Amino acid sequence: MKCLVLLAILVSGLGSCHDPTDWYPCGTVELAGHYELESLGTKSLYATILISNTGGSVISRSTFGLSAITDFSCYYNTVVSEVRILPGMAIWTTLTIPYANPDEFLLEDGLVVENGFFE
Repeated sequence: MKCLVLLAILVSGLGSCHDPTDWYPCGTVELAGHYELESLGTKSLYATILISNTGGSVISRSTFGLSAITDFSCYYNTVVSEVRILPGMAIWTTLTIPYANPDEFLLEDGLVVENGFFE
């Protein structure tokens, strides 16, 4: 009888374990907006990014790629944000990419945010 009780406890305990992936930080990264601005002879691209925590655990680090393609050049950046984001919350961050040439401009659909990874 004791064995049956222990077996029942063990089986119910195993059934209550959650999938470990439920605890992995997960989120989304998306482009919220952008603009170009020239100041003191240097033209730069300013991109505002929205990082959202869509999971059930805290995000302590977000890493993502940002690429900008202009009529003159291509710019690739890996961005790491170490701002804590609670579950269900989001943050805004603005990034600056100084252009090599003051006459260049961002191509239509030339700004892409990709490869979000969360820790």
